[in-house]
Amino acid sequence: MKDSYFIRRIRSPGHWQALLVALVLVLGGCGTKEPPLSPGEASFKKEVKGIIDRLSPLLIEPVSQKSAAKINVTLQEFFSDPQNQPRTCPLKIVVTDQTGTTLGKYPVEKGYGVDFSSYSLVQKVLQEGKTAQGRFFLQDGSRIYVICAPLRQKGEVVGIMALGVDAQEASRACGLGEHKFLALDFNR
Repeated sequence: MKDSYFIRRIRSPGHWQALLVALVLVLGGCGTKEPPLSPGEASFKKEVKGIIDRLSPLLIEPVSQKSAAKINVTLQEFFSDPQNQPRTCPLKIVVTDQTGTTLGKYPVEKGYGVDFSSYSLVQKVLQEGKTAQGRFFLQDGSRIYVICAPLRQKGEVVGIMALGVDAQEASRACGLGEHKFLALDFNR
């Protein structure tokens, strides 16, 4: 029995390549676009990006030296300046080395984990070298939104600065729901 014209055309190697390229473009798109942001959401993103941009350069040297004392002093000094205080939502900061082991935190309090090396979000940032975000669930079932920014020295990731905010607080203060938070692009 002879193949129909359609089946012969699809079996042709050139057609498969064209079909594959079309599927990749349709399914993968050319990059997801950040949805329009409300004023509260835009304010949250701007504030977090500002903290990352101002604090990252101050942490690179102490992180590369793995000096917990210097990291904690840097965090305390940075946040003691009223201009650096978060206005939209209270933030918690964890600073890790290039393996995901905690070196410092702000505010200093109990309850933070020490080893984040097994967290997929941390591994993604360490491998890709780009800021990424996700949500974590705490033992009591509450959610926390986390933004992880790579700390680079001479092009190499030497650690991560993770900024965390309680999901309910982000929703109350900024109207930031989980879907919108996960769609934010902190790399632009």
